Amino acid sequence: MREYTVAIEPGEVSGYVASCASVNAMSQGATVDEAMAHITEAIELILEDMAASGEAIPVDRGAETHTIRIAV
Repeated sequence: MREYTVAIEPGEVSGYVASCASVNAMSQGATVDEAMAHITEAIELILEDMAASGEAIPVDRGAETHTIRIAV
């Protein structure tokens, strides 16, 4: 069992965008739950393809979130 960090952001127009930098995956959904379900499926497919082709399965590097303020 592996764990991966997923970032969820509001979409530009609607819904939510989910991304996982560790496996270079991105997906979307109308709700956070839907976006999480879609990114989970995307990550599973990517990892299955990597394993089938003999590629090393990436390890999640973890992530920290920081907020910065920039005067514009």
